[in-house]
Amino acid sequence: MGSFNSFAAPQHLTNSFVNGIEIVDKSGNSMGNSMCYFAKVDGQLTFVIDSFEANGKLGASPEVTDAIIAYAKKVCAEMGQPNANIMFGPNYNKIDFTRCFKTEGHSIEVIGKAPTATYIDAIGGCNDINNEHAERSMHEIVDL
Repeated sequence: MGSFNSFAAPQHLTNSFVNGIEIVDKSGNSMGNSMCYFAKVDGQLTFVIDSFEANGKLGASPEVTDAIIAYAKKVCAEMGQPNANIMFGPNYNKIDFTRCFKTEGHSIEVIGKAPTATYIDAIGGCNDINNEHAERSMHEIVDL
Protein backbone atom coordinates (compact mmCIF):
# COMPACT_ATOMS: atom_id res chain seq x y z
CA MET A 1 0.00 0.00 0.00
CA GLY A 2 1.25 3.48 -0.86
CA SER A 3 1.83 6.10 1.78
CA PHE A 4 -0.47 9.04 2.32
CA ASN A 5 2.24 11.44 1.23
CA SER A 6 1.95 10.15 -2.34
CA PHE A 7 -1.78 10.95 -2.36
CA ALA A 8 -2.73 14.07 -4.30
CA ALA A 9 -6.21 14.97 -3.09
CA PRO A 10 -8.53 15.98 -5.94
CA GLN A 11 -9.96 19.46 -5.44
CA HIS A 12 -13.52 18.22 -4.85
CA LEU A 13 -12.25 15.95 -2.06
CA THR A 14 -10.55 18.76 -0.18
CA ASN A 15 -13.57 21.04 -0.56
CA SER A 16 -16.29 18.60 0.51
CA PHE A 17 -14.62 15.88 2.49
CA VAL A 18 -17.74 14.41 4.09
CA ASN A 19 -20.31 12.37 2.24
CA GLY A 20 -23.04 10.03 3.33
CA ILE A 21 -23.93 6.42 2.75
CA GLU A 22 -27.35 4.86 3.11
CA ILE A 23 -27.88 1.15 2.55
CA VAL A 24 -31.35 0.21 1.29
CA ASP A 25 -32.95 -3.17 0.65
CA LYS A 26 -34.42 -4.26 -2.70
CA SER A 27 -37.70 -2.57 -1.79
CA GLY A 28 -35.99 0.74 -1.06
CA ASN A 29 -36.31 0.50 2.73
CA SER A 30 -33.40 2.02 4.63
CA MET A 31 -31.11 -0.44 6.42
CA GLY A 32 -28.97 2.30 7.93
CA ASN A 33 -26.68 5.23 7.19
CA SER A 34 -23.40 6.86 8.10
CA MET A 35 -21.16 9.82 7.39
CA CYS A 36 -17.97 8.89 5.49
CA TYR A 37 -14.77 10.79 4.81
CA PHE A 38 -11.08 10.44 4.02
CA ALA A 39 -8.60 10.88 6.84
CA LYS A 40 -5.00 10.17 7.68
CA VAL A 41 -5.17 7.40 10.28
CA ASP A 42 -1.72 6.86 11.73
CA GLY A 43 -0.41 8.71 8.67
CA GLN A 44 -2.06 6.38 6.15
CA LEU A 45 -4.84 7.38 3.76
CA THR A 46 -8.05 5.84 5.11
CA PHE A 47 -11.69 5.96 4.11
CA VAL A 48 -13.59 6.21 7.41
CA ILE A 49 -17.17 5.00 7.79
CA ASP A 50 -17.84 7.10 10.85
CA SER A 51 -20.83 5.90 12.86
CA PHE A 52 -23.22 3.54 11.11
CA GLU A 53 -26.78 3.64 12.41
CA ALA A 54 -28.41 0.35 11.41
CA ASN A 55 -32.17 -0.20 11.44
CA GLY A 56 -33.73 -3.34 12.90
CA LYS A 57 -32.51 -6.93 12.67
CA LEU A 58 -31.59 -6.66 8.99
CA GLY A 59 -29.26 -3.74 9.65
CA ALA A 60 -27.02 -6.01 11.72
CA SER A 61 -26.73 -8.64 8.98
CA PRO A 62 -23.36 -9.50 7.39
CA GLU A 63 -24.82 -8.46 4.01
CA VAL A 64 -25.14 -4.86 5.22
CA THR A 65 -21.53 -4.83 6.40
CA ASP A 66 -20.48 -6.31 3.04
CA ALA A 67 -22.45 -3.61 1.18
CA ILE A 68 -20.80 -0.84 3.21
CA ILE A 69 -17.33 -2.22 2.55
CA ALA A 70 -18.11 -2.61 -1.18
CA TYR A 71 -19.26 1.03 -1.26
CA ALA A 72 -16.08 2.18 0.47
CA LYS A 73 -13.90 0.23 -1.99
CA LYS A 74 -15.80 1.80 -4.89
CA VAL A 75 -15.30 5.34 -3.55
CA CYS A 76 -11.59 4.71 -3.00
CA ALA A 77 -11.20 3.36 -6.55
CA GLU A 78 -13.13 6.32 -8.01
CA MET A 79 -10.83 8.70 -6.13
CA GLY A 80 -7.80 6.98 -7.67
CA GLN A 81 -6.83 5.31 -4.38
CA PRO A 82 -8.01 1.68 -4.68
CA ASN A 83 -5.52 0.52 -2.04
CA ALA A 84 -6.55 3.03 0.64
CA ASN A 85 -7.30 1.62 4.07
CA ILE A 86 -10.95 1.37 5.09
CA MET A 87 -12.00 1.53 8.74
CA PHE A 88 -15.20 1.80 10.70
CA GLY A 89 -15.28 4.42 13.44
CA PRO A 90 -15.75 3.55 17.11
CA ASN A 91 -19.53 3.88 17.61
CA TYR A 92 -22.28 1.76 16.08
CA ASN A 93 -25.92 0.87 16.46
CA LYS A 94 -26.40 -2.77 15.43
CA ILE A 95 -23.81 -3.75 12.87
CA ASP A 96 -22.12 -7.06 12.17
CA PHE A 97 -18.41 -6.84 12.98
CA THR A 98 -17.34 -10.40 12.16
CA ARG A 99 -15.08 -8.95 9.42
CA CYS A 100 -13.51 -6.44 11.81
CA PHE A 101 -11.50 -6.12 15.00
CA LYS A 102 -11.32 -3.15 17.35
CA THR A 103 -7.98 -1.40 17.82
CA GLU A 104 -6.96 1.47 20.08
CA GLY A 105 -4.57 4.40 20.03
CA HIS A 106 -5.01 5.71 16.49
CA SER A 107 -4.15 9.24 15.41
CA ILE A 108 -6.82 10.67 13.08
CA GLU A 109 -6.62 13.78 10.92
CA VAL A 110 -9.60 14.41 8.66
CA ILE A 111 -8.66 15.48 5.13
CA GLY A 112 -10.16 18.83 4.20
CA LYS A 113 -11.33 21.64 6.38
CA ALA A 114 -14.76 22.39 7.77
CA PRO A 115 -15.97 25.98 8.26
CA THR A 116 -17.87 25.04 11.45
CA ALA A 117 -17.84 22.35 14.13
CA THR A 118 -19.13 19.10 12.69
CA TYR A 119 -20.13 16.06 14.75
CA ILE A 120 -17.94 13.10 13.84
CA ASP A 121 -17.71 10.17 16.25
CA ALA A 122 -14.25 8.96 15.24
CA ILE A 123 -12.69 12.13 16.66
CA GLY A 124 -14.83 12.27 19.78
CA GLY A 125 -18.04 13.98 18.71
CA CYS A 126 -18.02 17.77 18.59
CA ASN A 127 -14.26 18.23 18.89
CA ASP A 128 -12.62 20.43 16.28
CA ILE A 129 -12.48 18.27 13.15
CA ASN A 130 -9.79 20.55 11.68
CA ASN A 131 -7.19 19.25 14.15
CA GLU A 132 -5.47 15.90 14.55
CA HIS A 133 -6.94 13.67 17.27
CA ALA A 134 -4.88 11.04 19.05
CA GLU A 135 -5.65 7.89 21.04
CA ARG A 136 -8.88 7.07 19.16
CA SER A 137 -10.35 3.59 18.76
CA MET A 138 -11.34 2.23 15.32
CA HIS A 139 -12.65 -1.00 13.81
CA GLU A 140 -10.20 -2.41 11.27
CA ILE A 141 -11.48 -4.68 8.50
CA VAL A 142 -9.85 -8.11 8.59
CA ASP A 143 -10.28 -9.20 4.98
CA LEU A 144 -9.87 -6.19 2.70
